[in-house]
Amino acid sequence: MYGDGLAKVVLDFQKKNKLGADEVAGRVTMAANEKVLTSLITPPKEEEIKVPNLYNPESKAVIELTARVLSRLEKQETNPISDVHRKNLESGTLTDSQAIGILFVAIDREFLTKN
Repeated sequence: MYGDGLAKVVLDFQKKNKLGADEVAGRVTMAANEKVLTSLITPPKEEEIKVPNLYNPESKAVIELTARVLSRLEKQETNPISDVHRKNLESGTLTDSQAIGILFVAIDREFLTKN
């Protein structure tokens, strides 16, 4: 029905999955194949996804630069940035989204320019 190469693949699959090894891709073999394929394409559950914290500076220079930008944002008369970011920076709990938000606000307010 099919070539020797495919017959070997079917036989190997059947042996690996403890199916009746007869080189025939019948109902049982195809069901096992579908189960294997489904397990490969099923996305992980949310609790299985581990996303590292991207803002995890080990350099004092990065922390000091972030603190400097925060100081400038905090001193603005109109729309000063929340002090929660300062507290989080000092406690080492500044999140990725907070760090990115600080950067965007600083760019928007033109604090991060060459001048």
